[in-house]
Amino acid sequence: MKSTKILLFALCSLLFAFNAVFADFTDIEYSWYKDAILNLQTQWLTNWYGDGRYGTENNITRAELLTILLRASNTPIPETVAEKCFPDVDTAMWYHRYICTAHTLGIANGFADGNFKPNDSVTTLEALAFGNKAFALGIATTGEKWYEALQQFAETNNIMTTRGYTLGTQISRGKSADLIIRLQEYSRTKSPLSYKSAGCQAWGILSGENTITIEWKERKYNLYIPSNYSKDKEYSFAIATHGRTNSKDQVQDYMKLEKQSDFIVAYPAGLASSSGRSFSWSEKENMTFVDAILKQVSENYCINRDKVYAIGHSLGGWMAQRIACLRGEFMSGLAVVGSGPFTGACSGPAPSIFFQNVDDHLSSYASGVQARNIRLKVNECSESSTESIQIGPLTCTKYNSCSSGNEVVWCEWYTGYGGDPHSWPTGGGWQSPGGGTWILDYFRGL
Repeated sequence: MKSTKILLFALCSLLFAFNAVFADFTDIEYSWYKDAILNLQTQWLTNWYGDGRYGTENNITRAELLTILLRASNTPIPETVAEKCFPDVDTAMWYHRYICTAHTLGIANGFADGNFKPNDSVTTLEALAFGNKAFALGIATTGEKWYEALQQFAETNNIMTTRGYTLGTQISRGKSADLIIRLQEYSRTKSPLSYKSAGCQAWGILSGENTITIEWKERKYNLYIPSNYSKDKEYSFAIATHGRTNSKDQVQDYMKLEKQSDFIVAYPAGLASSSGRSFSWSEKENMTFVDAILKQVSENYCINRDKVYAIGHSLGGWMAQRIACLRGEFMSGLAVVGSGPFTGACSGPAPSIFFQNVDDHLSSYASGVQARNIRLKVNECSESSTESIQIGPLTCTKYNSCSSGNEVVWCEWYTGYGGDPHSWPTGGGWQSPGGGTWILDYFRGL
């Protein structure tokens, strides 16, 4: 452990000081934002909770985000500011001089009631707006839809994809680190950024079945790499989850996602029961397992970090929904076949397609509708604005008027393997292109 001076930025106590210990965070080993977090740390811009955690998934406050942005953009901050700029920003608080400096420079304003609300969480759009002014990007933000030009700018320059948030999505500590680092990079280069993963500079060493130790258990996943793989090409990445009674090998066989040359696909194995005849995805450690797969593959192979998807069938569809909900800040799409809903909180939206047979005897039509309706709410879609679209041979319903373009598509009355209404969608036979091809084609079209 190495000692140096860094900015003590403790969320739990909201204290702000210097002379802390520079050390690895205990909770970012598999974080999608690990590199950005460590980049901020090496610049002495952020620190950990009192127990050593960074708190990647926790929301960041207005005061915290604004302070890091000002320091990251090298905005001069006076040692003291005597004036009280907002009624709720006490002059004795660590953040007083940062907020008042930002207010004086026109980087941040208060609310209609005159307060700044320093301890409130920040929405993704607010974070982007603060960043626009802190880094003097010059994007005009006026009118009722002040955010549209800002969204377009961030999307065009690969600073942040619009799909990753709705108008009200709160930004996490991890995502804010990623945003700040990308704003720094853009302010230096003034050109569109890259979504290439670290694996674009590596020679992949993973293939077939792979093992990761999670919570002292050996967890396995299959990995498909296109035969013509080149580290000079960016690949889409999908993680495909099996159901309660089918193994990772079986789901890899019947989903037939390997017919595509532009997708790398991982098939994780759920936790097996004591009898070995069924699997579970409900344990918390399963999300750590997924995070580890995402990070390991992206560090070994050339992944486009803006094209990461979750696919699941039956109970695996529940897990895919869980992944899309809990990692919604960076998941680019969700596909669910014959599954009930994940009812937990979501960190962000994702364009989604649901396949649900009306005669499904294992996962009822009603439970599928419930799953779709939850996603409509998360994606902020209007249930009254729909159109018919073609998915493979199926005529499906697309829900429009969704915040930030995160559409939802609903498909029913499809043929399953062996005539089983709960099985994977097929185009007319075991060897025919079916649900796997339709899903990846849908993802490509987003």
